[in-house]
Amino acid sequence: MLAGGYSLLQQIANPKPKGLPLHIAVVGPLHGKGSDIGTSLKRGVELRVDEINAEGGINGRPVVIDYYDDRNIADRARQQAEQIASDNKAMGVIGHWYSSSSMAGADIYKTHKIPAISPGSTHVAVTQDNPWYFRAIFNDRTQGQFLANYARMVLKKQRVAVIHEDLVYGRYLADVFTAQAKRIGLDVIQQHHFKTEDSDLEARLDAIVAKLGQAPAPDLVFLSTHAQEGAALLKRIRAANLDADILGPDALASKSFLDVLADDHQERENPGILTDGVMITTPLIFATANERAQNLRETYLERYSVEPDWRVGYAYDAAHILLHAIASANISPAGTDLSGDRKRIRNALAAISSPSKAVNGVTGPTFFDSHGDANKTVLIGTYEQAKIISAQTQLQSIRFLNRLVNLEKDLAAERIVQVEDQYTYRTNVIHTGVRIEKISELNDDDLSFKMDFQLWFRHRGALDVGAIEFLNAIEPIKIEKPIKEKLVNGTRYRLYQLSGHFKADFLSQPPQFGKHVLGLAFRHRDLTMNHLIFVADLSGMMLEDSQEALRRLKQENVLSSATGWSINRYWASQEVYSGVALGDPELMMLPADGVAFSRMNVAIRIQENQFSLRDIITQQEAQLLQWLGIMVLFVTFILRPRRTSSKDRGSRWVIPAIAIGSTAFLISSELLWMEKLANKLDPYMLGLIAKGFDILWWVVPVIFLVRLIEVFVWSPLEQKAGHTVPILVRNMVAFVIYLLAFFGIIAFVFSYALTGLLATSGVVAMIIGMAVQMNISNIFSGIALNIERPFKIGDCVKIGSYGPAKVADITWRATHLYNALGHGFKVPNSMAAESAIRNFSRTKPSCDMITVCVAPEYDPERISELLFKALKASDRIIIDDKYDIIQEWGPYDVMHAGMEVVDRISVAKYWVWYFVEDYNARFDVSDQVWREIWKALTAEGIHPSLSPNDAFSPIEVATTQIGIEQKELPRDP
Repeated sequence: MLAGGYSLLQQIANPKPKGLPLHIAVVGPLHGKGSDIGTSLKRGVELRVDEINAEGGINGRPVVIDYYDDRNIADRARQQAEQIASDNKAMGVIGHWYSSSSMAGADIYKTHKIPAISPGSTHVAVTQDNPWYFRAIFNDRTQGQFLANYARMVLKKQRVAVIHEDLVYGRYLADVFTAQAKRIGLDVIQQHHFKTEDSDLEARLDAIVAKLGQAPAPDLVFLSTHAQEGAALLKRIRAANLDADILGPDALASKSFLDVLADDHQERENPGILTDGVMITTPLIFATANERAQNLRETYLERYSVEPDWRVGYAYDAAHILLHAIASANISPAGTDLSGDRKRIRNALAAISSPSKAVNGVTGPTFFDSHGDANKTVLIGTYEQAKIISAQTQLQSIRFLNRLVNLEKDLAAERIVQVEDQYTYRTNVIHTGVRIEKISELNDDDLSFKMDFQLWFRHRGALDVGAIEFLNAIEPIKIEKPIKEKLVNGTRYRLYQLSGHFKADFLSQPPQFGKHVLGLAFRHRDLTMNHLIFVADLSGMMLEDSQEALRRLKQENVLSSATGWSINRYWASQEVYSGVALGDPELMMLPADGVAFSRMNVAIRIQENQFSLRDIITQQEAQLLQWLGIMVLFVTFILRPRRTSSKDRGSRWVIPAIAIGSTAFLISSELLWMEKLANKLDPYMLGLIAKGFDILWWVVPVIFLVRLIEVFVWSPLEQKAGHTVPILVRNMVAFVIYLLAFFGIIAFVFSYALTGLLATSGVVAMIIGMAVQMNISNIFSGIALNIERPFKIGDCVKIGSYGPAKVADITWRATHLYNALGHGFKVPNSMAAESAIRNFSRTKPSCDMITVCVAPEYDPERISELLFKALKASDRIIIDDKYDIIQEWGPYDVMHAGMEVVDRISVAKYWVWYFVEDYNARFDVSDQVWREIWKALTAEGIHPSLSPNDAFSPIEVATTQIGIEQKELPRDP
C-alpha cells in the first residue's frame, strides 16, 4: 500500500518518462588515445540527460544515449558517423571531439540531414558550408587571432617562435596565429612543425627545442599542438632553460597535458615546476565560473570523486543545448517522422541566433552565428601549482562599436585595445579573496547576521575600491584605508579589515531546504564586465581544497555552535549581475544584455545542529533504499502466513519485517521528494511537507512499537501465564506511548516549549480530574485488578454482596457479572478493589453438598447405604481420580450430621457431598443428585423430612492443598 501510494503521488507530481525513447548519439574517443577526453564527454552528457529524465523526460519521453567510439581517428570517425546514419535512431549527435574527426563525419551528417553539435572541435571548417553542424565552443580562427592579439597587446611581446603539429587542429591554428601576428606587428622569427606519427618524433622534438636557443632568441613560444605533444615540448623547453614565456591553445588546458607531465620526477615532487607561468586559452575555469558551473562541479565531485575539467562543462552544455532544441522543436509524439523531426531540431538550433535567445548553461549564455559557431569568449588562463587560474587581463570583443560614447577616451585609457580595424575591451581581472573571521548576531527570523572579515584585491592597473557595492549588506559598507598594501612586479595588492550586517540567502538559486547561505556578494558600481571581472583567489582563500577550508572555519569557530547552526560548505563563485542604466549615457548605449556587471560571491552554507538523514544519504543511496524497502514489503506480503496471530510464533517476523521495509521506504521517500520539490515549491510549502514527514517519523515508529509490544510482550506473557492480558492494560500502555509521541511532536516538530504545555495540561488535568474523580479511581482500580488478577473473564465470583455470578467482562470502569438466573451486575472497579472477593472457579473440581433430613427412627446405616446408592447413580458427579483432592477424599461421601428439632419435630440430618467439574453447572448436578436420592429413599418407603433452614442449600467447599474452605451460596426459594 505504501509503495503503491508513493508511486501514484510520484506520477502525479513528477511523472517518470514512459513514452517512446528519444535517442541521441554521443561519439568521441571512448577508448584508446585520448580516452580521458571521452570520459569527460560521456560524463558531461550523462549528467544533463539524467537531470532531464529525472524531471520527466521531454514531453514524457525518456532520453536514451547511444555511444559510438571514434578514438580521435578520422577514418574511424567517418565509419562511426555512417553507423549512426545506418542505425537511424538518433535525433541528433553530440561529437566529435578532434576537429579532424568532426570534419570526417560532417559530410555524413549533412547527407543524412542529422543535426550535430560538437563540444570541442574548434577548426573553422567543421561548420563551414554545413547547416547541420553546430559547435558549442569558439573556433580556431577566433582562438588563433585572440592569442596573437594577446601576445602583442597585453603581454607586449616582440619576437615569437611557433611550433605546430601536422594535424588539422595545430596546423590551422598556427596559420591563423602567424597571419594575425604579421598584421599586428608581432615578429614570428621561427616556425617549426613535426608529424605526430613520425617514427623518430623524440629526436625531431629535441632538434626543434635546440633551434629555439639560437639567436635571435624568441621572448614567447607558441605551442600549437595537442596535449601529449605540447607536454613533451614543454619538458624539453624547461630542461633547456630557455628565457621565453610559453603560450598554448585550449588543448593544453587539459588533464591529459598534466598527466603526461606528471611522469616527470620533478613535477611529481614539486607540482607546477614545469607548468607554472604557462599561459593557455581555456573555454572555462570552474573556479571563476557562474553558480550553475559550481553546482555541476559539486554534483560531479559527489558522483565521480574527481574534479571536472572544462570538457565536462562543454559536454554538459552541448547536451543541454541539443535537448533544449528537441524540447522546443514540436517533434512528432509517436516518433513516426524521424527525418521531419531532425529538420525541426536543426531549425530550433539555428533559431538560437541572438543574445536574447541564448541558452544559459554552465559555460554562460550560448547562441550561434550564421555558420553555427557559438559566440563564446576566449579566456586566458595561467598555470599555478599545476592548476589553472585566470590571467589578470582578458580581451573581449566589442559587438556594438557604434554604440560606444567615449571611444577615444577609452582607447587613451587602454580600456579598449585597437588591433587594425578591430576593437576589443581590455578587461582587468581582479583576483579577490575574503577571509571570514566571525559570524555573530544570527537572527533566524529575518535571516540577518553580522560578519567580520578581511577582503583583499590583487590586480594590475587602477581599481576604485570606493565604488565596490555589497549587494546583500543591510547598511552600506565603506572600504577606506587598507591595513596592508604592496606593489610587486606591476601587481597591486591591498588588504582591508571590514565588518557589517548582511542578509542571508542572497544567491540567485535558493538554498536546499533546511539550510541557509551566509556570506557576501559585491560588484563594481561603475565598471561593467567589459572592463572588470572579479575572480576568486582560491589559493589565497585556501579554497583549492574545499574540505580543508571547511575544517579551518570550524577550527577557528567562525560560527559558534551556541547559535544552533554549523557550517557544511564553503565556496566562492563569479556570476553576472544584470544592472540597469539609470540614465547613464554610456550604459544606455549598450544593448539590454550589455548592462552586466561582474558579481563576486563568497558563501558558506549552514544547517541546524541536529541529526538529519538528508545530509548523510545521497540521492543514489536513497533510490537504492527505496527499492530495498519496496522489496522487503513485497516479499513480506508474499511470504506472510495467510492467517496470522500474535500468538503464533511462526508469524512474529511479519511485523518487524513490515517495520523495516516501511522505515526504509519512509527514509527514501522523504529524501527523494524533498529533492524533487526543492526547485518547484516555495520554502513555506517545503516547510509544511518537511513537517509532515517529521510527524510521520513520530507516528509510524509509535504504531509499530505498539504492534511490536503486542507481538513480543503481551502474547508471550499470555502464553506463559495461561490467561489473556486484559484489554485495559494494553490500551493504557498504548495510550501512554501515543501521548509521549504527541508531546514529542509538539516539542520537536513544532518547537513548542513543553513546560508551558505541561503546565497548561496540568491545570486542565486537575480540573478534569476533579470532575471525573470516580472514573479515575475506577481506571486505576481496574489496573490494580488486572495486575493482581483475583479473577478473570468466565470465573464465578462473589464480590462483596454481589454473587456468586459469572464474570462477563472487565472494562476500564467496571466489572460485568451475570448470575445463574441471567441477572446482570456492574460492580465499579473501585468497589471491587476494596471488597472481599471469593473466586469459586480458581480451583477444579468444586465440592458441593446437599442436606437430607429423614425421620430419626430409620437406621443411619441403612440411610447412608441408600444415599451412597443415589450418588453412584448420578453420572454428572466427577469420579476421576486425576485430581489430588479426589484421591485424598474420594469422589463423594455421606455424613450423619446428628439430630435437629424444628418446630418441635425431631429429624435426623445427613450431609451428602460430591465434586462437580464446572461450578457454574452445580445446580443442574444437584438437581440430578437430589432426584436420585428421592428415588432411592422412596423406593424403601422412606420419605425425607426437610429442614426449612437447609432445604436446597448446597454448600460449596473450595479445596486447597491444606484442607477445605466452606463458602455459603444463596438459597433458592
